[in-house]
Amino acid sequence: LNVTENLPFFAALVLSGAYLQVQDFAFQVLPSLILYARVAQSLIHVASGSRLAVSLRFTCYLVQVLAMLTMAAVILKAAGLAVPW
Repeated sequence: LNVTENLPFFAALVLSGAYLQVQDFAFQVLPSLILYARVAQSLIHVASGSRLAVSLRFTCYLVQVLAMLTMAAVILKAAGLAVPW
């Protein structure tokens, strides 16, 4: 269940971008980055519970969140809407 925590938001972003036919380079690269960060987070979670591991796990999660926010901004821009940040 831990792996699916961001899946609905990620799926909505990918489907929205596909529907709008977003061709931005960031939109093409960021989904892979999110996948790699998610795999790394899961592997670190299974490997250790040390303080360093917890910090690395949070860093991987932060990468995912920032990448998804960037994807959202790219989609809003492609849709001709104002980006709130």
